[in-house]
Amino acid sequence: MSIIEQAIPFVRSQALQSRYGFDTLFAEGDRLANDRFFTAIKESGYDLHLFYLETPIEVGSERRRERAEKLGIKEQDLAWVTGRITKARNLAEKWGAIYVPTYHPADIIAADILKEIS
Repeated sequence: MSIIEQAIPFVRSQALQSRYGFDTLFAEGDRLANDRFFTAIKESGYDLHLFYLETPIEVGSERRRERAEKLGIKEQDLAWVTGRITKARNLAEKWGAIYVPTYHPADIIAADILKEIS
């Protein structure tokens, strides 16, 4: 169940329709954060604006603990989390992402991103 197999054809189809007003696509999440998706975006004629949202380890740990308690699930394994952070950081560096620290409230993060894409 990989979203990437549907996302790439979708991006390409939207590029064909861009003359009708579909000139901006937003994507978020680990499943789309990969070279295949970023390459498809570029090949479809879009500008890629990649934002790397980094959370201090203490803040991320607290958010994961709170989410696990709220949902009644086991907290994510720290080794898995560290691997995801490394993957995201490497992609961000490779693709020239704009760094946005995420210890801010969500509305401030959104304002920072809007400044960059305006």
